[in-house]
Amino acid sequence: KAEAERLAAEAEAKIEALAKEVIQGKFGNGADRKAALEAAGHDYEKVQAKVNELLGAAKKEVQDIEAVARDVIRGKYGNGADRKAALEKAGYDYATVQAKVNELLK
Repeated sequence: KAEAERLAAEAEAKIEALAKEVIQGKFGNGADRKAALEAAGHDYEKVQAKVNELLGAAKKEVQDIEAVARDVIRGKYGNGADRKAALEKAGYDYATVQAKVNELLK
């Protein structure tokens, strides 16, 4: 059983690595991407599903940053050093959130 779990984890890691390469453009787009992945012996459907998952997560993160930035503007996280500490304690990158705040206030 441990061996099967190890192999499954390795396969998942390989799919994720391939998906990241796809996102970087290493396999082209559309039909060219599908052909290149299949020619290299990869399961196109699994790789594309992981690409969609990763990009969906990135999109959600961007939406979350905007929501946090709006909370910052409303004063939820305080000001100055207190704001920075509160954002970092909550797991956010201060510079990313502050840049979004600045963008929203323009």
